[in-house]
Amino acid sequence: MWGVADIKKARAWLESKDVRFDGDTITIPDTVRLATFFDPDGYAWMLSQSLIEPEANG
Repeated sequence: MWGVADIKKARAWLESKDVRFDGDTITIPDTVRLATFFDPDGYAWMLSQSLIEPEANG
């Protein structure tokens, strides 16, 4: 799993390099966005963007 700040940009960049994705990006509300893709050997990897806001230190 690869953590990214902006999954839309990361996915677009990978797709521009002809990386194949397994369907659409999935959103678990208020938690995470996930997108599965395949490396040249066919192994599945995942992009992950956290949607949880960090707590402010008081």
